[in-house]
Amino acid sequence: MIKNASSQKLKDAFESQMRETQNQVEQLKQVFRIHRREPEAIDCPAIDGIIEEANEVSGEVADDSVLDAALIASAQAVEH
Repeated sequence: MIKNASSQKLKDAFESQMRETQNQVEQLKQVFRIHRREPEAIDCPAIDGIIEEANEVSGEVADDSVLDAALIASAQAVEH
């Protein structure tokens, strides 16, 4: 979604959110290490579908404002 956003402000917001998420993942890994457990990755078809839909919309929308709004809606769905 970062590469598809037209607004630099939106790109920056997505990048900031990505860094925050990466930090949260690292914190969770530390918790697992403390408890001597191995985290397991799982696939989430719902999130995969939201991301796929965002990518499809990115290729279909010509108006930058509409595209950014669609990407924001997709990002909100992922966060929810």
